[in-house]
Amino acid sequence: MKWVSVLLVCLVGSVARAEDLPLEVGKFTTEFRMVGDDSSRASNVMLAASKIDGVQVEPGEVFSYNAHVGERSEAAGFRKAHVIINNSLQDDWGGGACQVASTLHAAVMGAGLQITEEHPHSIPSRYMQPGLDSTVAWPALDFKFRNDFGRPIKIRAVTETFKVKAGKQELPRGRVVITLLSDRPINREVTLTFKTLKTTRNATWHVKSKAIKAGTRKVTQRGLRGQLVERYYRVRDVDGTVRVESRRKLKFNPLPTIVLVPS
Repeated sequence: MKWVSVLLVCLVGSVARAEDLPLEVGKFTTEFRMVGDDSSRASNVMLAASKIDGVQVEPGEVFSYNAHVGERSEAAGFRKAHVIINNSLQDDWGGGACQVASTLHAAVMGAGLQITEEHPHSIPSRYMQPGLDSTVAWPALDFKFRNDFGRPIKIRAVTETFKVKAGKQELPRGRVVITLLSDRPINREVTLTFKTLKTTRNATWHVKSKAIKAGTRKVTQRGLRGQLVERYYRVRDVDGTVRVESRRKLKFNPLPTIVLVPS
């Protein structure tokens, strides 16, 4: 995968108002499920997106995801849903908030802005390229970026619903769209590539359950293969000045498939 974005800018002086930031300088979209066990997670995605929508980051300012989204708690309106804890999926408050942080992370990388804190997940994410994701956890793990562009940047984070066919049914599905806006294009060329160096097979765990009838089985967790990914990232001004150039190897552990069988 190679993603190259070339964005041009004239840096000029006056401070812009939020309503004067009409130009798209970065954008990324991810999708999420909305039915069954995923309904609580979808609610958390929409809530987290609403908390960063409209935030304006001034030149030189550092944006903190945790500072704006806050603690993922019942009191704050979040629900329990699947989150990655110790290389496994578990239910905890605010599951889904990481997807919003990851979508923002991808938009920021595409814009070539300075990232000051990022943390990859321990297992692959279903909704985006491993290595483009960013996990967050209150209060220890955050996603932060600095507006090192000489103009204000506004975050637009919206969620949308649409229908997908599932056999004879049409099921609701959602997407979170994060757009970075300014009043000038950014004077940077961004190169982002991924190379899978190794894959690791995931195990299948058969768990006995009295709730499962004889002769039947139920998959409660779809597994994912582990990956060792090399990410190359370069941000360069059009005058040739390289702002960032990094090559990182990121390890993502496999997620087992869990199958309930009769006890």
